[in-house]
Amino acid sequence: MSNLVGNAKRWQNLYSANGRLTEIVLLNAGYIPKLSSWNTLNCMQNFWVMWYCFEPGCSCLSGDRCCELTPEKIVLIPPNTVYTGRLHRPTPHFYAWFETKAPFDSPERKILEIPAGLFLPQLRRAVVSDERKKVCLFNLISSVLLSIPETFFQKRFKVRSKVIEQALSFIAEHRGKVSNGRIAEELHLSPTRFSHLFKEEVGVSPRQYCLQMRLANSEQFLLLGWSMENVAESCGFADRYHFSKAFKKYRGISPARWQRQFSKRSVPPERENPS
Repeated sequence: MSNLVGNAKRWQNLYSANGRLTEIVLLNAGYIPKLSSWNTLNCMQNFWVMWYCFEPGCSCLSGDRCCELTPEKIVLIPPNTVYTGRLHRPTPHFYAWFETKAPFDSPERKILEIPAGLFLPQLRRAVVSDERKKVCLFNLISSVLLSIPETFFQKRFKVRSKVIEQALSFIAEHRGKVSNGRIAEELHLSPTRFSHLFKEEVGVSPRQYCLQMRLANSEQFLLLGWSMENVAESCGFADRYHFSKAFKKYRGISPARWQRQFSKRSVPPERENPS
């Protein structure tokens, strides 16, 4: 009974006075009956990624750990976690991208594999539902988050230094459209020293981190139906050609094809201006 009371209090604290779940911002979600293109190289998003494959066919590598996406598990990638995804054969694929606030805003940076059994009814409703799709998605995401041990969100991993936290805030403020030299200047460090510290604590170079942020932002603009020229300009690429080349290298698919594949099956983002 004490566990039930505790869970009830946790659920109560998740909701604001008007009953809206304020700790989750849904960026995009959808179901693809036959995912045929999904290859990401050293990807890092500044939001959560949730995957579920109805058949085996995908794998995800993060650090020295390889996770196979199977019908028995839901896979979560926390923000700022470097991963490489691979598609081995076409498979029915569900995905959701979302942001979280406290108490879910300080996760460890590693792949989470959640047993899918308890969540399959919610997942199926989120896939097939129409008018209530967003409600079903929030229900699924919040339920999965609440199944994660609280210790996962208590910053027991290596805490980043103050200077790198400042760098991450500065990069976010500029949406990744800033050079190493400019960041180092802001932090009063030499570019070489800054790059070394950043890669040591974050896991990728600042240049790659900024690029991944710009690519993540580009995906949100693509979902809104923006042209390739406008997306390239807004995300700091020289032109459409350079944007397409970078996108295909790290996502394994051209932005035009990505836009066709995901936007038709997605839930519109909650906010109009992606960050």
